[in-house]
Amino acid sequence: MEKPIFSTFEVSQICQVALSTVIGWINDGELPAFRTPGGHRRVKQEDLVAFLKKHNMPAQAQFGEGSDKKKVAIVDDDKLTVKLLSMAIKKLSDKIEISVARNGFEAGELVITNKPDLVILDVFLPGIDGFEVCKNIKSNELTKSAKIIAITAYPKQDVKNKILACGVDDYLEKPLDMKVFLDKVSKALKIDSK
Repeated sequence: MEKPIFSTFEVSQICQVALSTVIGWINDGELPAFRTPGGHRRVKQEDLVAFLKKHNMPAQAQFGEGSDKKKVAIVDDDKLTVKLLSMAIKKLSDKIEISVARNGFEAGELVITNKPDLVILDVFLPGIDGFEVCKNIKSNELTKSAKIIAITAYPKQDVKNKILACGVDDYLEKPLDMKVFLDKVSKALKIDSK
């Protein structure tokens, strides 16, 4: 669909809900909308897509969003770890696109630019550490829907508590159990593991 603006009726058709439900979303501030000079409500495509993503609604496939490739960002300064994780994740599906950042600064730029569905985040990074990267991802409206799996080679309870407090969705200790890791990746991406 190329249309950049939708009527409330069109939104109800896309979402397969009653028109009154869409109007309720707008009135509650859940779905941004504006009024035409004639008083009709209209929804911009980018606002609708953001709403669909936020609520994990499958209708986003109509906009070429999220339906094709899943995006995974690996943030780790260890080249061997990045290579092993990339190879393992690619075996899950040929519809996974992987990007890599080696430090916290690169991670911030990568997440804003690529908007990954999942971030595999090493806790201890040069520059900005994984704790700060996680807080930045989860506090930004554009990136907060990304799932984050934190990994660390320092399995102390205080490290685990600190990273969980930052808002990660899951946590794993190195050395990784690859079966557990891939199960968690599959779950985060909502794909069936092979």
